[in-house]
Amino acid sequence: MRIKAVFFDFDGLIVDTETHEYQAWSRIFKGHGAELPLEDWSICIGTMDHNFDPVGFLSDVTQIELDRIALTEEHREEYHRGAFTAPLMEGISERLAEADELGLKKAVVSSSTYDWVGRHLAIRQLQERFDLIQTSEEVTRTKPDPQLYLLALEKLNLAPDEAIVFEDSAHGIDAAKAAGLYAVAVPNSVTSHLPFSNADRVLGSLSEISLREFL
Repeated sequence: MRIKAVFFDFDGLIVDTETHEYQAWSRIFKGHGAELPLEDWSICIGTMDHNFDPVGFLSDVTQIELDRIALTEEHREEYHRGAFTAPLMEGISERLAEADELGLKKAVVSSSTYDWVGRHLAIRQLQERFDLIQTSEEVTRTKPDPQLYLLALEKLNLAPDEAIVFEDSAHGIDAAKAAGLYAVAVPNSVTSHLPFSNADRVLGSLSEISLREFL
């Protein structure tokens, strides 16, 4: 295997926005005397194609009619406050520098919107580090569907065996494998319980691997 590119998921892989999103909802649930089980929340991780409604779920659990607009805004404020100040995940800076040193193309491939990903990358002065930022606006289905990865391969003129993928979620791993890519799982605190049997490799962090292994 001799790669020409590295594909990175964004949420939970470059920046752990996912933990902040879950924690913000969890605090709202606790404020109403309820719990948001991580197992129920997991359906949302790594995809936009889900029908989980946290406000509706909380209303069902508490049997209380809730102010959806107020709760959604409360969540958004707390979530964004944490996510936009979160540090880069361990090993990201090193792998980006290594990819540059080796002359590899770099892409972000995310189920999120360009506005969300682009703002985060710009704040951290990372936007210009990537050859491609592939987000959800150009596909009809997000992960675990392979459309995002197939489109990234097409745009960079790559065959599936010429790139590797780093993902933190099972949905992301499944999307990468469906596109024929070598997929490495790097779980975070809210995805570590997920099944990663479909991954080619599972790491504790991106500091545990060298891209030179794939040249």
